[in-house]
Amino acid sequence: MAREHMLFVTYQNSDIEEGLAYVIELAKALSEDIVVLLVHKKDTLSKKFEDMLTAATFAEAGDHKTAAELVASDDLKIHRNYRELVLRANKSGLLLRVEKSNQDLIPGIRSYVKKHPSVEKVVLSPAVTESEALTTRDLSALVRTACRPLVTMTRQAVRESSRSASSSKKEVAA
Repeated sequence: MAREHMLFVTYQNSDIEEGLAYVIELAKALSEDIVVLLVHKKDTLSKKFEDMLTAATFAEAGDHKTAAELVASDDLKIHRNYRELVLRANKSGLLLRVEKSNQDLIPGIRSYVKKHPSVEKVVLSPAVTESEALTTRDLSALVRTACRPLVTMTRQAVRESSRSASSSKKEVAA
């Protein structure tokens, strides 16, 4: 039987590291692997479309280098952090995958959970939880439609888990 997964959701343009230490500890405690789902913010979808149109204009003008930079900038940032995240999770005995969604938050989570029944719970990063775009109504709808436990994090919780992780490392070293 396939191992169960925890879905850690964050925005593509946010810091993937934010909240990851907590998710790794939670996944270890529950013996679950981690899937990081990178979704779009609603307002960045239109910006991404504008960037694509701008890239097409540069490409038509013969400036292929600038066009490629406009299109690939997000992907390069994701791939740089990806290897480090996977290694960190592997050291903890977990499998970690990073997947990118072309949808915004709610539809992206819904479609991923629908296609992957091994997802046991959904964990929203602090960037998602504290986003002005996410309303209480959205959270309620997500709880109803995802049919999975939904964990939300705030930046305060992230700072607390970072402090406890560093203090436990000091205790182990002593």
